[in-house]
Amino acid sequence: MITSATTVILAERAGLQYDKERYSKALYEREEIQKMKEERASRAEEMGMMTKTTRWISANKYSVIMGSWATSMVGAWAVVNRDKCVRFYILY
Repeated sequence: MITSATTVILAERAGLQYDKERYSKALYEREEIQKMKEERASRAEEMGMMTKTTRWISANKYSVIMGSWATSMVGAWAVVNRDKCVRFYILY
C-alpha cells in the first residue's frame, strides 16, 4: 500500500517536471532563470506565513495526505494496542 502511494507521489512530481521542461522554453535561458528567482524571492518576502503554508500544502498535497494517513494508522494502532480487551477480540 505504501509502495503504490509512493509511486503516485513520484509520478506526480515527474509529471510536473516534464511539463516545466516541455512547455517552458524560458527555463533554459540563464537571464530568465535569474529574473524568475529574484521575483520569487521578493514575493516570498511579502507573503505572510499563512499564504506560504497554503502554497506549500498545495504543492505537496499527496505527501500531506499520505503523512496524515500514516499518522492516523499509528494513532489507531496505539489506541488498539493499549486496551487488552480489544486485542483479545481481534485475535480470536
